[in-house]
Amino acid sequence: MTRRNFYGWWMVFASFVVITLGYVARHPQIIFKSLPKIGDAFSIAISASSIFGLLGLLLSAPIVDRKGPRKPILAGIILMGVSLILLNFTNSVWIFYLLMALIGLGFGVALSIAPHTAIASWFSNRRSLALAVLVVATRLGNELAGIVKDVFHHDQQLLIMGMSLLAIGLPLSFFIKNKPEQHASESGYQFTLIEALKNSSFWLLAIAMAISSLTLLAQPRLLIAAFVPPQQFINFTTILTLSSIAGVLLFGFMGDTFPKRFLLSVAAISLGIGSSISLVIAGSWQVYLYVVFFGLGYGLYPLMFAIRADYFGIENFATISAVMIAIIEIGFVGIVFAISPLAFIQHEPDLTILSIVLSFIAAILFYFAKSPAFREIKD
Repeated sequence: MTRRNFYGWWMVFASFVVITLGYVARHPQIIFKSLPKIGDAFSIAISASSIFGLLGLLLSAPIVDRKGPRKPILAGIILMGVSLILLNFTNSVWIFYLLMALIGLGFGVALSIAPHTAIASWFSNRRSLALAVLVVATRLGNELAGIVKDVFHHDQQLLIMGMSLLAIGLPLSFFIKNKPEQHASESGYQFTLIEALKNSSFWLLAIAMAISSLTLLAQPRLLIAAFVPPQQFINFTTILTLSSIAGVLLFGFMGDTFPKRFLLSVAAISLGIGSSISLVIAGSWQVYLYVVFFGLGYGLYPLMFAIRADYFGIENFATISAVMIAIIEIGFVGIVFAISPLAFIQHEPDLTILSIVLSFIAAILFYFAKSPAFREIKD
């Protein structure tokens, strides 16, 4: 292991802790329990936070590429931490909206792409695995939020999370260094955003991930709740979380050895198989099988980060990733509206069959998303 990669793992550790804290701090369960009187304003604030998070991602990405990830991470953490502390004392709905928007903005600037850019820049041979660890942090943060809300009194949660972000996140952010000078020689041709947008592989990856998101984000816990007795619900959701973490790490590990587009296809097929199993669930053992296959599908996430670095280079990694993420999210919303007559939040056979079909279509698109060649973008 080279000295550069050895330090890179310290960066992975620092990023892991900061991302986990960030996901816990902004989780809806934490905010809702801390501010129960907000009521109907909560859903509007969550939507505003998500929109400003995407805005923060898009605005900060070019800065990350030009100046490095550390300053955006520091700025975003300060904005999140201070906003969370102030949120603890607000009684105004309009101030609540403002602070939620600032929390989303800070999250987008600090955690949506900056740490991933740092890790992608510092790793080449173990890039997929290192990025997989960061994806695990997002899964872990979402799960820990449920524990935190039950441990601390609701009057203290936002204050504690805001102070924790500032006290722990800021010092750890200094471990995240900017890009090493030698990255350009190791990454091949460096695409600009315009060149990436002109490349067919960019769009194949974006479209495939957008339609895969329909299955990934279709709340499999609702399916588990429909077939599992309430006393066993926590056991199955825990297994789902562990299965997804195992899928992320497994595909992250394999991504450093096998072609990533093949692995993306396999992960999408796994989602399709899981959805197929859901059509014939009659007992607990089928739910276990469903959870295993569905968990493997989460391997899409680290592979998507890694394949963008492999295909389009590191020089504009944050900008290209931010635009692709925005396209994926907008595409996902469009799909949801398109299929809304199928009752998206319910377990309907028609929706499940659609998820199966889309998963296999995504697998085909991933397979044909071949590595761009320099000649493809030159006249």
